[in-house]
Amino acid sequence: MNLKLSTGIRIGRISYINTLPFYHGLEQESQDVREGVPSQINAWISSKQIDIAPISALEYARNPKDYYLLPNLCIGAHEYSGSVLLISKEKIENLNSKKIAITQDSLSAQALVKILFQKRFGFQNDFSVSVKSVDEMLKDSDACLVIGDAALFYQPKEFIYKYDLSELWWEWAKLPFCFSVWAVRREFFDVNPEEVHSFYRRLKTNTDKNLSQLAPLIHEGLNLQIHDAKFPIAFSYLSSLKFELNEIMQQGLIRFFDYAAELGLIEKSPALRMIEGE
Repeated sequence: MNLKLSTGIRIGRISYINTLPFYHGLEQESQDVREGVPSQINAWISSKQIDIAPISALEYARNPKDYYLLPNLCIGAHEYSGSVLLISKEKIENLNSKKIAITQDSLSAQALVKILFQKRFGFQNDFSVSVKSVDEMLKDSDACLVIGDAALFYQPKEFIYKYDLSELWWEWAKLPFCFSVWAVRREFFDVNPEEVHSFYRRLKTNTDKNLSQLAPLIHEGLNLQIHDAKFPIAFSYLSSLKFELNEIMQQGLIRFFDYAAELGLIEKSPALRMIEGE
């Protein structure tokens, strides 16, 4: 899907259903968009190949001096998300010391599963990054982490345990979990503040509009009819996600950063720096 922008901004798009409310119907005039999984988006913005994108929350925490956040926009969950799952051959309480495969597509979710296993459950595990499918990962490991549309629509061929990581986080931390934040490279914003502000206002207006009209959004954006099996899954999914980086979501984000710093996954827990003027 090509997206067109009215400025010279190079933008990244995560290739999952959960970004549909951001982009569908956005009016643009040029074509400078790169689409990929979260780990690719992180790499592109870090290497200055794109200027603005929804990035993994942990990418921001790793390099906070490189980014400003766009206010009131994120991808997060209160309790159940449906698209960040631990798929396991056995109950989670039996996974201590077991081999866990984690998809290479994630960054925040990789950190979250490590935090939950070590801090909540007191486990020590062998984690290995994999490019394989869910079923292939389970052949070699006791459990696997899968994210995005692959998690949302996964249908096991036999009985399996599914654990939603944001739900496990909510039960433990009593806070929502923020997987992704919208960020702009600081050096780009410093030179192009008006372009960034203009894009942000259109993006926020478009997102709010789409979230208020989920049925048409799914029909038009995903080409799904109401009788299609995936329609209710997508509708329930987008209804349950949280797209606003409000105060409680920021609290959950900071708590996540604090734990990540404790485990040495980031250097230290960073402050949340927003673009000015909004």
